[in-house]
Amino acid sequence: METYDGEGNLLEAGLLTAPTEIYLPFNDDEFVPDLVTLSTFDVGDDSSGIDDSTSLPLGWARLFVSRDNLYLFEEQYDDFAPNTQIWQLDLDTSELVASGEVPGIVDSRFSIDEHEGFLRIATTVNPWEDSSNNLYILEQNDTQLDIVGQIEGLAPGERIFSTRFRGDYGFVVTFREVDPLFTFDLSDPTAPELKGELKIPGFSEYLQVIEQDDQTLLIGVGRDVDLETFERPLKISLFDVTDLSNPTEIDSHIIDGGYSEALWDSKAVNYIPEQQLLAIPVVDYDPETFTDIGQLSVFEID
Repeated sequence: METYDGEGNLLEAGLLTAPTEIYLPFNDDEFVPDLVTLSTFDVGDDSSGIDDSTSLPLGWARLFVSRDNLYLFEEQYDDFAPNTQIWQLDLDTSELVASGEVPGIVDSRFSIDEHEGFLRIATTVNPWEDSSNNLYILEQNDTQLDIVGQIEGLAPGERIFSTRFRGDYGFVVTFREVDPLFTFDLSDPTAPELKGELKIPGFSEYLQVIEQDDQTLLIGVGRDVDLETFERPLKISLFDVTDLSNPTEIDSHIIDGGYSEALWDSKAVNYIPEQQLLAIPVVDYDPETFTDIGQLSVFEID
């Protein structure tokens, strides 16, 4: 790594991470050609350069960042049974402080959350056949991330399509033919509780919680499913989850023939609370010109 002053003059050059801060492979028989490096900078300091840096031998890992910690998640396979390995790094020091694992694999970065010192994670076990779904709550205990609460065996034969955590609550959507929306009370981390379930056709691939007029609402962006034709048009759903024990779909909008980046990229979703508007890009195919036509679709959330 090279450090320069404000005029472009080289001040020093050296390694990004000191050799003593690079971890050996976690498994003796494993060869990992890549390193994941966490480096911290003090942007309020007059001096330039890295304060701390740590490198871990991980090939491909998801990450989740909270205010205090960075978590790395990597899929591992033991006799074809997938599990998720977790490494927790302290953002103040860049040090690896704890590790753990849970059965199954995560769907997206929204499957992971930290709240009041507890890590929550939703996983699917054996997503290819005989699948089931789990929700785990972990707590740091010395250098271990221990499972302190769990709900296992949700929606056998299905897999998780979307997850959202919000404070003491959690929401999970699974899918095979219908869209079960599960609601969870996570106020007691050691005793998470499945509160409600709603089954409707289709599935949501993105969920967003909004608070509006003393209601807790859930926006879902996904697909509707016609069980006869198996067509899957774009679907925007609005759920009322104020009563976790009785989630309801209060409205929906179907867009035939279109697709949206919002299905896989959360940055394509823009909710404006002051105007109660939801905006997402939608692309439709024009068979006459053989081209895709893009538009911005705006919905009033009321």
